Amino acid sequence: MVGASELIRETFEREDAEVFFVFNGTAANALSLAHLAAPYQSVLVHRHAHAEEDECGAPEFFSGGAAVRSRSPFAVSSWHS
Repeated sequence: MVGASELIRETFEREDAEVFFVFNGTAANALSLAHLAAPYQSVLVHRHAHAEEDECGAPEFFSGGAAVRSRSPFAVSSWHS
């Protein structure tokens, strides 16, 4: 019998993928951001980013303070080429 983690690894064709099951989107976002940066690093987010406005501090809690918001009035929320 193949488990859910193995099915996900097969779908993404990544045998080395780490699979974490979480109960909601906030937990998924916080875990993802925490995985991106070591405790002494930062993840830069726009002041209106979903991670800043809607996650209630969860990314900072799980990452040791990795989310840093921009205060610039010229900051953009998406990139265009």
